[in-house]
Amino acid sequence: MILIAYILILTAPFVILYIGPKIPRQLAAETVNDFRFFQHQISYPKSYSFNLQLGVICIWVLVMLIACAVKPSPVFLIQTALFTGCLVLGALIDHQTGLLPFRVSYALGLFGMYQAAVMAPESVAPILGSGGLVYGLGSLVNWLASRRLGHPIIGGGDIVLLTMLTTWFPLIGIALTLWIASMTGLIESRVRQLGAIRLGPHLAFGALSYWLVQAIL
Repeated sequence: MILIAYILILTAPFVILYIGPKIPRQLAAETVNDFRFFQHQISYPKSYSFNLQLGVICIWVLVMLIACAVKPSPVFLIQTALFTGCLVLGALIDHQTGLLPFRVSYALGLFGMYQAAVMAPESVAPILGSGGLVYGLGSLVNWLASRRLGHPIIGGGDIVLLTMLTTWFPLIGIALTLWIASMTGLIESRVRQLGAIRLGPHLAFGALSYWLVQAIL
């Protein structure tokens, strides 16, 4: 178990940096009916810039150092590595392309549901209920916004990510994640003077912050 944890910690960031640029290009190649919409994706880089790669590795090292200091058990380190890996991968893709692929969020949800089924089988039903509630509320907000404003206010990928986070967090954790993402998103929009932001990276930051804080406390 310890060996698996260390292998995962050491290899995961490089796997993220390798497959991260490939997923948007695969989505473009798989999309036939909407090819014109995705034509701009041919300009997406085949690899991330050196500064972005360095930033990802620094974030990864920082998170793992905190995890090791807080709870140096193999199970927690594996959980943190899988959780962080999915969040960082989704945030990178959303930052670069504006897309938050469902498959990345689904992977996060599968990991969360598996650990819940193994470690606390009685929690599976409440988790499914929480996920349905979050997805329903997100869809309802978008429906109301579309009727009122003419467009949704949160992306479908963001709703799916929040839904999948219910396999890891209670509802209060989802609410705090969304609050942190809203605050950091507001700061970004004010500093960069943007009318709209990509919420995925901010949701990833909020979720990772909540994960580490609850481990510390």
